[in-house]
Amino acid sequence: MPDTLAIASFVWGLGHVIAGGAASALAEWDDHEQSLKERFGSILTPTNASGIPRSLTWRDLRAVSQELAQELALPLELWLVTPCAIRMLRESPPRADILSSFLLPDLGRVLRGADQLPDAVAAYLGHCQVGAPDQLMSACSA
Repeated sequence: MPDTLAIASFVWGLGHVIAGGAASALAEWDDHEQSLKERFGSILTPTNASGIPRSLTWRDLRAVSQELAQELALPLELWLVTPCAIRMLRESPPRADILSSFLLPDLGRVLRGADQLPDAVAAYLGHCQVGAPDQLMSACSA
C-alpha cells in the first residue's frame, strides 16, 4: 500500500502554518513527504498474528485518520470524517504516483538542475531563450 498512498502537501502546509511554523519552511515538504508516506503506509498495511496482510477495517481507517490529523497539526474542527467503503476492483492496481502532490518533488528536481537542462527543455520552462536555427527551411519549398 505505500506505493498507492498520497498525502496532500496543502494539508501538511496548513497544519504547519496553523501550528506557528514559518512560511519559509513550507519548502521542506519534500523532506517530510516520504517519511509520512512510509509511516502511514505501514500503518495502513495491517497484518494478522501470522504476519499475513489482512483487510482494513473502519476502525483501522479512523485510527489512522486521527493520527494523521494529529501528526499534521490540524485542529479537529478542520478534520472532516467522510464515510467510505473499500472495494478492490483489480488484483494489480496501477501505481497511484499521480495523485495529490506528485509534481512537487519532480518540479523541485527540475528547478535544482535547471542550469543543466537541454536547451529545448529550458526554453519550454522559460529558463533560457533558444536562438534561431542556423539554416532556415521552408516547408513549402522542400
